[in-house]
Amino acid sequence: MGLWKRIVRVFVCRRKSGRRVDKYAARLYPKIKLVMEETKPYLNPEFSIYDLAHLVGTNRTYITETLRKHNTCFVTLKREYRVNFLIGLLTSEPYKYDVKELALLAGFSDERRMCDTLKRYHPDVYNLLRSLVKK
Repeated sequence: MGLWKRIVRVFVCRRKSGRRVDKYAARLYPKIKLVMEETKPYLNPEFSIYDLAHLVGTNRTYITETLRKHNTCFVTLKREYRVNFLIGLLTSEPYKYDVKELALLAGFSDERRMCDTLKRYHPDVYNLLRSLVKK
């Protein structure tokens, strides 16, 4: 088999497998969202992409590819769920928690990491936190 035929054959195989990944990603993304919303694994500070892959029943590569197809990554997905949970806590029961309690409840490893994350990615939520936290 000539070199040209081998190159074309590899290219065609990669395209076919890419289509398979697209179909699998279309079915996997709703499953990822369902697991994140129902079991709330992001509340664990040590939650990793491997934990999500285990909960969904696939491997890390498929999780990464699926999230990439939806213009996000695991860290961003985890951060968005944590921030939304934090907003829910702040609006449902204002002045009940201090910053340290909120950080632990929302799944951040400590209050400094939570505040840094909010300042960098969600300054409006950081301002809300400062106004609705227990003094």
